[in-house]
Amino acid sequence: MARITTALFLASAMLAIAGPAGASLQKNLHRFLSNTTTPTLANVVEPISPIVGRIAARGIDFPVTSTTPGFTYHYDPSLGMFARSSKSLGPEFLERAETLGRGRFDVGMSYLYADLTDFDGENFANDIFFGTQSSRGGVDVAGVFSGTDFSLQSHVFSFFGTYGITDRWDVNLILPLVYTKLELEGVAGFAVGTGAPVVGAVRFSDFFEDDAFGPGDLQVRTKYRFLEGGPVDFAGTFALRLPTGDEADFHGLGDVTLTPSLIASRLLGPHEIHAQLGVEVNADDLERSRMRYGIGGELQILEMLALTVEIIGSSAFVDDEFDVPTRGSIVPPFSLTGNRFVKRQGPESITAIVPRSDVVDGAVGFKINIAGNAVGYLGAIIPMTEDSLRADFLPVGGIEVSF
Repeated sequence: MARITTALFLASAMLAIAGPAGASLQKNLHRFLSNTTTPTLANVVEPISPIVGRIAARGIDFPVTSTTPGFTYHYDPSLGMFARSSKSLGPEFLERAETLGRGRFDVGMSYLYADLTDFDGENFANDIFFGTQSSRGGVDVAGVFSGTDFSLQSHVFSFFGTYGITDRWDVNLILPLVYTKLELEGVAGFAVGTGAPVVGAVRFSDFFEDDAFGPGDLQVRTKYRFLEGGPVDFAGTFALRLPTGDEADFHGLGDVTLTPSLIASRLLGPHEIHAQLGVEVNADDLERSRMRYGIGGELQILEMLALTVEIIGSSAFVDDEFDVPTRGSIVPPFSLTGNRFVKRQGPESITAIVPRSDVVDGAVGFKINIAGNAVGYLGAIIPMTEDSLRADFLPVGGIEVSF
């Protein structure tokens, strides 16, 4: 058991320190927008790629699997051995108060796919517009790019493990490997002239496509069950999220976060209901902190089959405001045209803003006891709000084994 734990931690550490190869998706998007609109200028400031990155960081913040596996155990002194704590196979994403059991170990992996396309109910490309104007030798050159279709695809393979330190105390580690693909289609145009760029106007379709693969953000989580046996069981959790994923490749938030939560759950025969409430404190930028909450339940259809239904949400406290530095760079006079996320332009920076969001998802699926202590899950996450960068639905699945 100790060897398995050590191997998991070493593998996670190696993946966490692995750096990305080549330029990031965000950097390549910047080059695309700059080269498309300003071929005569170098070191041009454009606020679009930083805005895309900031909005995408919230969109890729997908729900992660629960720390508690399908099977939990407690020591039964009358039997002189460990026994199943309940007949419920438990939740998939939210937490329940039950813990794994002293000396028990659970490992598994999950897969999630998302094609993020919409913001506020419309394709995000509608908000991607960039224009410039420059002058060389008395000749004016203007260029524009207007997006028509946006897609950020994520394939997330998460590997996790939970160990029961005591009957009441669990520790958990989860590390995703992420493949992302960014596509942006639009219409570009140039105009050249003297005094006013009205001569030689050219309009054409243009397309950006790039992908990246690497680790996501590592999460270290722990749970302690402090009250049981009453009408409702209670537990507390604490999650530490480390920015091991490259935010410029849309693999992580780029910040350290700390999330304490309170969990309440109740068994209803073989069925279970549970709720949780916590605050994600962003240690690098407090304004990006969020409230996290959820409620759900499991209907144990058969001894080996359960239907899971969960509502998972997070809410920002304030708008996310950030600066794009301009000092020492060329700022095209048309660069702010038509962008609702740009708040103001100062002498040394452009201030952009992402509105506060309420991200609420519904998750439904089936958990099945495949064989022995192996449990599988297959389901879907369905967005219930239009805030943030969203997909129509997200298919998910996974498998775990307890020892």
